Amino acid sequence: MIPPLQESGALAPAGEPPYLFLALFLGLTVVLIGIDLWTGLRGNRRGHVPFAVSTVVCFGIAVYFAERVGTYWHFDATYLGIHLAAAWSGTTLALLTVLTGFLHLKGRIGRVWHKRMALLFVALALVATGTAFLMFQHGERL
Repeated sequence: MIPPLQESGALAPAGEPPYLFLALFLGLTVVLIGIDLWTGLRGNRRGHVPFAVSTVVCFGIAVYFAERVGTYWHFDATYLGIHLAAAWSGTTLALLTVLTGFLHLKGRIGRVWHKRMALLFVALALVATGTAFLMFQHGERL
């Protein structure tokens, strides 16, 4: 249960949350992940690499706006904890996906390791997104 706002001491920042920017960059990240999967599974390295770089940049921007939107809300500690565990795991897997992709390009590891990291990242990103929806559903706008 969320404590009343008076007890939490939290104050909302001035202005409105940047929902539009969050939706824009989150949506763009999802589209780019789809293109990454499509080009990667087809073995189209020339198309895959620039889209992968763009995905990482958009993902970082989406995380930034998610943090900004979160400052306007008070979330239940349980849902927030579950979401943060999934989000940090997903972010770590995003970095491992980039690393394994680089190592694959250099011929140091096989494609299968990069593919596994990428699929794990997508799975954790879906879990993080789902837990974010739960977090907002059970949260309270400041």
